[in-house]
Amino acid sequence: MDHLQEETYLFLALLALIGWVFWLIFRRYQTGAEVRIQRIASFNRLIEKFGTAKEFADFAQSEEGKKILADPVAPPYNPLTKVLRFLQAGVLLVIIGIAFFVNASNGYLSDDPVSHELYYRRMNEFNSYGTLSLLLGIGSIVLAGVTWVFVRRWRLANGSSGK
Repeated sequence: MDHLQEETYLFLALLALIGWVFWLIFRRYQTGAEVRIQRIASFNRLIEKFGTAKEFADFAQSEEGKKILADPVAPPYNPLTKVLRFLQAGVLLVIIGIAFFVNASNGYLSDDPVSHELYYRRMNEFNSYGTLSLLLGIGSIVLAGVTWVFVRRWRLANGSSGK
């Protein structure tokens, strides 16, 4: 398999991976939108059952009304989930960067001068990708740390001590 064929397969695999990730994001958004539409429709049907606003207010103040009107679909928001996502992405990018550096250093040289040129070109590419991935990973980890400090300081998370 020649170099062009390898790069073509790698590009197609990367393109398929990116397409799959976009499909997952779109599907998650679409599912969330369907849940929101169903919830709005159920609230509209519930409101139509009451003749006056006073009846609805009395229902909303009752224990059963509070249970029904509580939002069971959306979990309570916790800003620390975003911190965890940035931390996970940062660790993953750091590991990918290290893998690029390891791959750049694991090459073989033969007596052919053309292979020397290809080796050094590929080594430089892997070093560049490794540096980019490593710096993005470190940036994500630092961003997670800064976000965690602000969430704790501003007492945005449940159970934050706000030291």
